Amino acid sequence: MNNSLKRNDQCSIGLPSCGYVFDSMRSCFIAYGFNTSPLERDIIIDILTNNGIEVFEAGKTTTPGKSAFCTKICSRIITSSFCIVLLNHDTKESTEIPNANVYMEYGLMLGFNKYTIPFQKESSALPFNVAGLDTVKYKDNEFKVKAEETIKLAIAETQPENTSIVPIDKVVDVFLISHDMLMSPIVDDGTKNIYLLGSPLGFNLLNDFAGFRYVYFGMFNLYNTDLIKWRVVKLDRILKARFGTLHVKKEIGMISIEQIPVFEQIRDSIEIWIVVQNDSIKGSLLELSTTLSKKLVIFTLNEIEEHIKEIGI
Repeated sequence: MNNSLKRNDQCSIGLPSCGYVFDSMRSCFIAYGFNTSPLERDIIIDILTNNGIEVFEAGKTTTPGKSAFCTKICSRIITSSFCIVLLNHDTKESTEIPNANVYMEYGLMLGFNKYTIPFQKESSALPFNVAGLDTVKYKDNEFKVKAEETIKLAIAETQPENTSIVPIDKVVDVFLISHDMLMSPIVDDGTKNIYLLGSPLGFNLLNDFAGFRYVYFGMFNLYNTDLIKWRVVKLDRILKARFGTLHVKKEIGMISIEQIPVFEQIRDSIEIWIVVQNDSIKGSLLELSTTLSKKLVIFTLNEIEEHIKEIGI
């Protein structure tokens, strides 16, 4: 998978650029006709949530005072890792009628070059303009098996590389500043050494406004629970080992006795902050905080978004 980040710089309906980042959430957008595929939709949601993928569907989202198309459909397709579309038709007087909204959303997925899984019952036929595209055809009694196979393949194909780190964008910058935190300038050897303890694991280093308090900050919204847990536990072990030998280092001349209180102040101030995809992953990690030597603070993308809205920026 290509992990380079790309923002949507050209609106599909002629509005100003929204700036949403493609594939920036571990989520899936589902397009379906509300009257044609409710059972398939429920099966798909169970498979996705059981695999840690957040689900978005236009009919389940409310965005008062905002463009429904932009916030409920287009932005969700852009940011999702992959999409699913159920191409079953409405029936009127024994005549099958393609659902215009579903095909419009399918067109957006194709236009944005999204990894898309189209499903359709074997008893239905595709319109000519998409008939040449690979579509998973199914009978009712085999839908769950085919859905599990194709969705698990999509999850594997769209899984970001373990080494990819999401850069801190302007929204997260504002969020951190609102919590009295700034990115640490790596200009001296002392700060650089502290930063390098966490950087191989994908952590940035933050300072409070006074510059005395340190926070390791991990933007891990594209990682699953196990990868996040591994990084946090490793960082905690590194910090515990590095700051647990201060008096030994004093005895062998690596640091002076006057430096010990400074290092102890740094040690006692350190916290670990991480951003994760959703509440499900956050809930899975909360117990981890009771086993660490450092305070662990977990934010979700939705919490960051809501906080920015509350402060009116």
